[in-house]
Amino acid sequence: MTTDTVEQIHIRLREEVERCGYTLASAARAIGDSSSQNLRDVVTGRKKCSAELVARLTVIGVDISHILTGIRAEQTSTLKPEESALLNKYRSLPETDQLTVQRTVTALAATIGGTETDNSLEIK
Repeated sequence: MTTDTVEQIHIRLREEVERCGYTLASAARAIGDSSSQNLRDVVTGRKKCSAELVARLTVIGVDISHILTGIRAEQTSTLKPEESALLNKYRSLPETDQLTVQRTVTALAATIGGTETDNSLEIK
């Protein structure tokens, strides 16, 4: 990895946050920061980007490989960024809350889609 690659991390981080459909403020909130100042300092190059920050940003669906190396990870999914972010948020929920989400989505889909049901969500 060249020095140029490392020096561009803050630029790629901003691009990834925006690609995932977040503002800096909303991304900071999504990772549990009460203020967006730390993230702003990183994306403007005033502060170095910590590995801990990059890891925390995975919750919004950023491509870590792209941030660190400038090379996009292989796309193994056809999820849109907002779908990926939603899935990551779902995965962070306790199991009981995940079951509630499954029931809610199943009921909503049945209401919107008529009587046709999708049995791919096994509700316990």
